Amino acid sequence: MKNHYLVLGLSPSATPADIKKAFRKIALEFHPDKNPGNKKAEEKFKEASEANEILSNDVKRKEYDLALQQEQLREQQAKQAAYNAQQEAARRSAQRATDVTQQPASSGISFGQFLFGVGLTVIAVGIAKAISDDEK
Repeated sequence: MKNHYLVLGLSPSATPADIKKAFRKIALEFHPDKNPGNKKAEEKFKEASEANEILSNDVKRKEYDLALQQEQLREQQAKQAAYNAQQEAARRSAQRATDVTQQPASSGISFGQFLFGVGLTVIAVGIAKAISDDEK
């Protein structure tokens, strides 16, 4: 939705006199008769005319203001939802990192079991060497 107040360079609290004055200034500057063949000037004039038509009519202005407020509220809610989703993703990521650092080693055996296994290996190698020496 186009913000007609911005088109005329006004705030939503602008008076009817402010609207009329702002429109006349833009109309004089960008009128197609003063800018023949200038598409940008023609577009600005059309935007200003549309803004003036809506903002200078009390009923249309009230409807427009309500629609503008609703759009701004929806935009604010969408931004808040995106922010909340980003915060939740960061929280989950931090939780996963915490969970990983608190987990025991994933090898499945304790250090004592590892040492016992090393000891058995040393014994087995010693026996194999002794048998090998006896055969010589």
